[in-house]
Amino acid sequence: MNLCSKCINVLSNPNDIICEECKKGLKIKNINEALDFSNESAIYKEFEEFIKSRSNKSVTYAYSGGQDSTAVLYLLKEMCVEYNVRLDLFTIDNGFKGTRTWENIRNVLEYLNLKDNHVIYDIRKDTVTDPEITKLFGEGYTKEEIYSLCLANNILPCGKICNKMMDEKYLEILKSKNEEYLITGGDTPKITNNKYSVFWEKKNGLKIVRGGAGFRISKNRGKEIIEEKKIPWTNPNYGGYDTDCMLPGTVFASENQGEQNTSVEEIIEKYSVVFEYLKERSRLEIIDRESAIKALNELDINDYSGYIEATNEVNKILVRRLNKNV
Repeated sequence: MNLCSKCINVLSNPNDIICEECKKGLKIKNINEALDFSNESAIYKEFEEFIKSRSNKSVTYAYSGGQDSTAVLYLLKEMCVEYNVRLDLFTIDNGFKGTRTWENIRNVLEYLNLKDNHVIYDIRKDTVTDPEITKLFGEGYTKEEIYSLCLANNILPCGKICNKMMDEKYLEILKSKNEEYLITGGDTPKITNNKYSVFWEKKNGLKIVRGGAGFRISKNRGKEIIEEKKIPWTNPNYGGYDTDCMLPGTVFASENQGEQNTSVEEIIEKYSVVFEYLKERSRLEIIDRESAIKALNELDINDYSGYIEATNEVNKILVRRLNKNV
């Protein structure tokens, strides 16, 4: 199987060097800015101008507690102080952050003196009404139950299922705060009008500012920031190409009986959202291509204690659901 020499896409024509998606990407008018990771990049300046425009006001940041989100939070606090912007932040509790992630969140907030600016929103008991999700699982389930059913059936919730449940709360939070934009730790700039930008409006009306993209943070740079600034964050080893949620890495471990070895074909067939994630980030050099290729052949599974924590939580939730229906 031949892979694109720029990203990790599978080449439809083995005589090609790069894939059709990369060819299209090279035609985006500010592609060079998207590959510029310096503070001189127009994308960085676009983000900085947004923060400056909020002087004497506030911004709202969705803090997941993961590595990227933590690196962005550190830099965002500095920029908000510089431009006299109040930084409000929140974390959503979906029931599967895990004890190590919550410990990271507590330590980081204390280190950055942001505990008083932080709110936790608990969505675990919220009933799911989205028709696409209820079509898959049935009606009357709570969000924690949907996540549990995903793990029990080895379904990766990342992508549409999780996004729909999270976005619903994001929209509610912004409305309650009378804020137009939500800043996230998202590391990829999005294409708007044939131009890469930190601004991204989703079909559901949610307006996002991609903080990781704005600060031009690659995966390696995010790790370096945490180490250089001595931020008290440690990798929870939950796997799943994520660093704040137990679910993806537990799904991988469960479906593959703890084996990490996989293949490009398996990733594409079973975990297309992972393939798309790696493709986009390798194309934009947020993940180096060698690491992306390794990820296509080696599943990032949860460690044993994290696996037990996640499966125990699922069992408790589903037993409660069963008892409720008896």
